[in-house]
Amino acid sequence: MLKIAQELNIPNYSKLQPSENAGNDFTPTSNSKIRFNIDGNQFPMISPHNSYLEFDIEATDNNCKVELNKSKMGANVVIKSLKCFVNNVICEDIDNYNDLAHICAEYGKTDDERNLDAIFDHNIGKQGLLCTGVANPPVNNKIKCVTQLCESGLWGNDTALPVMAFESVQVEIELEEASKVLKRQCLASYPCLDAVSPAGGAIIALVLKPNYAASVGGAAVIGSPRYNTFSDLNDCPLTVGDRVTFDSIRGDNGAAFQATDQPITGITINADGNIELAVNITAVATRSFRSITISPTLGNDGAAITASYKITNPRFAIRTLETPPQIAQSMLGRMAQGALFYDIKTYSTYKTSNPAAQAFNTITIPCRSNRGLGILSKGKGANQANTLSIAGYNWDGEYNDLKQYQFQFGEERRPDRAVNLNSMLNAERYPSQEHIKELENSLKDSGCNADDLRKHYENFVIGRGMSYKGSSEDLSAIEILLYVEYNAAAGTTSKLWTSFCHHIRRIKADVNGFHQVVY
Repeated sequence: MLKIAQELNIPNYSKLQPSENAGNDFTPTSNSKIRFNIDGNQFPMISPHNSYLEFDIEATDNNCKVELNKSKMGANVVIKSLKCFVNNVICEDIDNYNDLAHICAEYGKTDDERNLDAIFDHNIGKQGLLCTGVANPPVNNKIKCVTQLCESGLWGNDTALPVMAFESVQVEIELEEASKVLKRQCLASYPCLDAVSPAGGAIIALVLKPNYAASVGGAAVIGSPRYNTFSDLNDCPLTVGDRVTFDSIRGDNGAAFQATDQPITGITINADGNIELAVNITAVATRSFRSITISPTLGNDGAAITASYKITNPRFAIRTLETPPQIAQSMLGRMAQGALFYDIKTYSTYKTSNPAAQAFNTITIPCRSNRGLGILSKGKGANQANTLSIAGYNWDGEYNDLKQYQFQFGEERRPDRAVNLNSMLNAERYPSQEHIKELENSLKDSGCNADDLRKHYENFVIGRGMSYKGSSEDLSAIEILLYVEYNAAAGTTSKLWTSFCHHIRRIKADVNGFHQVVY
């Protein structure tokens, strides 16, 4: 591809490209695909790596407070799949794009980089709250998200893209289902409350106290610093009508008491600046309460929790380059002499299901690229519930007491001995040095870097690198298999294995306007 010399004067600026049907709402259940058409006449030369996606998002149909389940991938959580085209010829198709983005953010970024991303993804302070206030129903916010499509081979490329040579570029984003994108905006349990229910009466003021510590009735009651994450009626994760369960330390008769799924009738800020909950619990004796637990299934209307989201005003901020005459002439000359080539490092996604209670399993990865670079594979419970929850959908790969694994490329086993994970089977979960080294190499070859390997157990990923000093491997006639052996068949669950094969595709254009993607 044509390189641009540093001494050239190339004016550049950002230009917004709205999506098709930009005036409509996009939701995961209707109008779920956002499409952009980038015309070569308007954007003759662009810098993909310096371009980014913008959109507004807000909660809908919710009977509880919700927020984005961003994990470490930020706003990419909404992208279920990404497709890119050159002049309507597909050049990349990445299914489970958010899953891949989660892996790359977990392992491929430093804390400083993730902190910088958090500013754009509204992942700090109160910025990312989709709901504010304590009203019933909750008051929904519209927030703006900005994200780069770094895992895209086309939009993560740091080489200038001559759109004019390909006439046009199209992008299609399919939205992820709400149960994976959203999570309930609350803490599951509040371990310390300063509240007393008089005998035969009602609790009038139930106070959430940050860092509260006391001894009530001889039982230790210790608060938590996490209360400091909310301090006013806007960022309080509770709303009027939320159902909560109250646990007492004791009553005058020494008996424990529990009131299950009781509605909150009011939420205020007291003179000390603490949040007070108004509830109505009748007790036969004086009670001191030590904790409340939010209902994991009931919203503020007493019905099952529900929520969805919509995206409005999606647009691409495209870094546009003014093409110098010598660059344009050189490009036309290359096309006249043969063809213009543009390489992208993209991913293909492959899924394999494995049954439960089976110690040995084989994962098939039918990547047929002629320029393979690396593979990343992640197994998760195939039957994981996709329901809106307090914790949110868990994007992490599952270890599940895996004993060893090994890849096979054609007739060759790689590495030549199985990667042993026995050290991870004990209670301490010591890392397997063999696995860590294989993971490091595969992450680097798969375009994710290996800057942080601390979550090697919590977010378990298997990989294999194929690139040596910038080279690639022809996989077009090779069957790739991944063998996994678990410590005990009885303890294994049914899994869906998702594998991302990192490889190079070449986009070709000639003077006659013929376009081809070489795999």
